[in-house]
Amino acid sequence: MGARPSLYEELRSQGVSRRGFLKFCGYMSSVLALPAGSAEVIAQALASKPRPSVIWLSVQECTGCSESLLRSFEPTLESLILDSISLVYHHVLQSAAGAAAEAARDRAIEQNWCK
Repeated sequence: MGARPSLYEELRSQGVSRRGFLKFCGYMSSVLALPAGSAEVIAQALASKPRPSVIWLSVQECTGCSESLLRSFEPTLESLILDSISLVYHHVLQSAAGAAAEAARDRAIEQNWCK
Protein backbone atom coordinates (compact mmCIF):
# COMPACT_ATOMS: atom_id res chain seq x y z
CA MET A 1 0.00 0.00 0.00
CA GLY A 2 1.42 3.39 -1.04
CA ALA A 3 1.56 6.58 0.95
CA ARG A 4 -1.76 8.32 1.42
CA PRO A 5 -2.12 11.65 -0.38
CA SER A 6 -2.21 14.85 1.61
CA LEU A 7 -5.39 16.87 1.94
CA TYR A 8 -3.94 19.45 -0.46
CA GLU A 9 -3.28 16.73 -3.07
CA GLU A 10 -6.85 15.50 -2.70
CA LEU A 11 -8.22 19.01 -3.16
CA ARG A 12 -6.00 19.58 -6.23
CA SER A 13 -7.32 16.38 -7.79
CA GLN A 14 -10.84 17.78 -7.34
CA GLY A 15 -9.97 21.03 -9.12
CA VAL A 16 -9.23 23.32 -6.18
CA SER A 17 -6.58 25.87 -7.18
CA ARG A 18 -3.53 26.75 -5.08
CA ARG A 19 -5.07 30.18 -4.59
CA GLY A 20 -8.33 28.65 -3.33
CA PHE A 21 -6.38 26.39 -0.99
CA LEU A 22 -4.43 29.33 0.47
CA LYS A 23 -7.64 31.34 0.88
CA PHE A 24 -9.10 28.40 2.80
CA CYS A 25 -6.03 28.32 5.06
CA GLY A 26 -6.37 32.07 5.64
CA TYR A 27 -10.05 31.68 6.54
CA MET A 28 -9.24 28.85 8.96
CA SER A 29 -6.55 30.95 10.61
CA SER A 30 -9.00 33.83 10.99
CA VAL A 31 -11.88 31.68 12.27
CA LEU A 32 -9.60 30.11 14.87
CA ALA A 33 -8.30 33.59 15.87
CA LEU A 34 -4.70 32.50 15.32
CA PRO A 35 -1.84 35.01 15.11
CA ALA A 36 -0.49 36.47 11.87
CA GLY A 37 1.43 33.94 9.80
CA SER A 38 -0.67 31.01 10.96
CA ALA A 39 -2.22 30.56 7.52
CA GLU A 40 1.21 29.61 6.16
CA VAL A 41 1.68 27.05 8.94
CA ILE A 42 -1.77 25.58 8.25
CA ALA A 43 -1.01 25.40 4.51
CA GLN A 44 2.32 23.66 5.12
CA ALA A 45 0.71 21.13 7.46
CA LEU A 46 -2.15 20.34 5.08
CA ALA A 47 0.20 20.06 2.11
CA SER A 48 2.66 17.74 3.82
CA LYS A 49 0.56 15.47 6.04
CA PRO A 50 -1.67 12.62 4.86
CA ARG A 51 -5.41 12.77 5.36
CA PRO A 52 -6.31 12.35 9.04
CA SER A 53 -6.79 8.76 10.16
CA VAL A 54 -10.00 8.01 12.02
CA ILE A 55 -10.43 5.05 14.35
CA TRP A 56 -14.11 4.91 15.29
CA LEU A 57 -14.58 3.25 18.66
CA SER A 58 -18.15 2.81 19.85
CA VAL A 59 -17.99 2.37 23.58
CA GLN A 60 -21.36 3.11 25.16
CA GLU A 61 -23.56 4.04 22.26
CA CYS A 62 -26.39 2.36 20.44
CA THR A 63 -24.86 2.78 16.92
CA GLY A 64 -27.05 5.84 16.37
CA CYS A 65 -23.94 7.84 15.50
CA SER A 66 -22.99 5.21 12.93
CA GLU A 67 -26.51 5.34 11.50
CA SER A 68 -26.24 9.11 11.17
CA LEU A 69 -22.91 8.74 9.39
CA LEU A 70 -24.28 6.12 7.01
CA ARG A 71 -27.33 8.23 6.14
CA SER A 72 -25.48 11.53 5.66
CA PHE A 73 -25.87 13.26 2.33
CA GLU A 74 -23.55 16.27 2.54
CA PRO A 75 -20.87 15.07 2.46
CA THR A 76 -21.84 11.56 1.48
CA LEU A 77 -20.20 8.67 3.28
CA GLU A 78 -18.30 7.72 0.13
CA SER A 79 -16.97 11.23 -0.38
CA LEU A 80 -16.03 11.55 3.29
CA ILE A 81 -14.01 8.33 3.53
CA LEU A 82 -12.53 8.45 0.03
CA ASP A 83 -11.68 12.16 -0.17
CA SER A 84 -11.45 13.75 3.28
CA ILE A 85 -10.43 11.23 5.93
CA SER A 86 -8.88 7.81 6.13
CA LEU A 87 -11.33 5.64 8.06
CA VAL A 88 -8.97 2.92 9.24
CA TYR A 89 -11.32 1.19 11.69
CA HIS A 90 -15.08 1.14 12.25
CA HIS A 91 -16.66 -1.95 13.77
CA VAL A 92 -20.02 -1.52 12.01
CA LEU A 93 -18.59 -0.92 8.54
CA GLN A 94 -15.96 -3.66 8.52
CA SER A 95 -16.35 -7.21 7.29
CA ALA A 96 -14.12 -8.81 9.92
CA ALA A 97 -15.54 -10.28 13.12
CA GLY A 98 -14.23 -11.80 16.34
CA ALA A 99 -10.46 -12.17 16.67
CA ALA A 100 -9.85 -10.76 13.17
CA ALA A 101 -11.78 -7.58 14.06
CA GLU A 102 -9.90 -7.18 17.32
CA ALA A 103 -6.58 -7.66 15.50
CA ALA A 104 -7.60 -5.03 12.90
CA ARG A 105 -8.51 -2.58 15.66
CA ASP A 106 -5.26 -3.14 17.55
CA ARG A 107 -3.22 -2.79 14.36
CA ALA A 108 -5.02 0.46 13.43
CA ILE A 109 -4.40 1.94 16.87
CA GLU A 110 -0.76 0.87 16.86
CA GLN A 111 -0.09 2.31 13.39
CA ASN A 112 -1.79 5.63 14.14
CA TRP A 113 -0.71 6.25 17.71
CA CYS A 114 0.36 9.86 18.21
CA LYS A 115 3.28 10.31 20.56
